[in-house]
Amino acid sequence: MSILGVTHHFRDGNGILRRLFLGLCELNASHTGTAIRRELNKMLAEYGLSIKDVFKVITDGASNMANAFRDVCSLEVMIQYLEDQNEEETREREYSEYRCRNSVLSIK
Repeated sequence: MSILGVTHHFRDGNGILRRLFLGLCELNASHTGTAIRRELNKMLAEYGLSIKDVFKVITDGASNMANAFRDVCSLEVMIQYLEDQNEEETREREYSEYRCRNSVLSIK
């Protein structure tokens, strides 16, 4: 029996780190990237979310997990996210201030 567990980590409006357990599901099919992604999509849909709402995925690094989330974890996606955040902060900043950001890249 194989189980896929999903948690959601985010900062709330006050900057406090929150963790939300989304659930577990049993993987009855072959452990391909496609099967893993399909089960995750089902779990996200239960919360009104989609894979487009996901910025970063942390996995065990197995090739099937890499295949399941290749489009979510691409460097291009992370760069675009950082550029968008920078533009948003620049628009909001009335005076010189710098906000501390959590690490958004995991470098091996």
